[in-house]
Amino acid sequence: FECDAAIGGHNGIDTSGYAACLSEKYRSFGDVALLLKVLTAQQELDKPFTGGLGSWKIYVMLSHHLEQHLAMGGNDRPSEVLLSFFYRYASPEGSIRRLQSPLDNETNLCCIAGGSADFGAVARIKVWRELCTEGFRRLSKLMHSKTDHSCLSSLLHTKSLHNERRKSLAIARTFQQFISSCRQGISFPQFKMEQKRAKRAQKKSKRGRLNR
Repeated sequence: FECDAAIGGHNGIDTSGYAACLSEKYRSFGDVALLLKVLTAQQELDKPFTGGLGSWKIYVMLSHHLEQHLAMGGNDRPSEVLLSFFYRYASPEGSIRRLQSPLDNETNLCCIAGGSADFGAVARIKVWRELCTEGFRRLSKLMHSKTDHSCLSSLLHTKSLHNERRKSLAIARTFQQFISSCRQGISFPQFKMEQKRAKRAQKKSKRGRLNR
């Protein structure tokens, strides 16, 4: 069981409301925010209590970037926003300083759309900058290549993503079965016992097929 307690910070209610507001304001916010959350989770940079960022800081960074990007004449298009986002928070060689917002432990970002983030407690801020630099490098390389590789496969561990999806679907199916059992008057211990029996039968059937 994993629990994320917000003490002196932002909780799920804060972040959900803020994200909904930004999704209405910016067309590309939802798509880019989702990709960034998956990316930081795969790199173990998603949890504030282990020196990572957390959802709130990702939303504030993206909101800040969108404000700056659009003010400079950029388009609210997911592909353009993602590439320029990596550029803004990375440290690529020959970078244009006015297009960047370097992050360190003294940074405090504030957005016109509301929301601010203090990066003083982000112990792994250097790793985040390196991730942005690598993200920008990979996408830039992809833009100039003649291959058909997708943007997602160049940034994310797709096999891990597939396994997580299968796990989530299995949990959802189990939950639906439990709700159905409750309606039939079956207790939780009985439900767990039935689940164990079903798993044993499934394993036995699988072994039987392999031995044929």
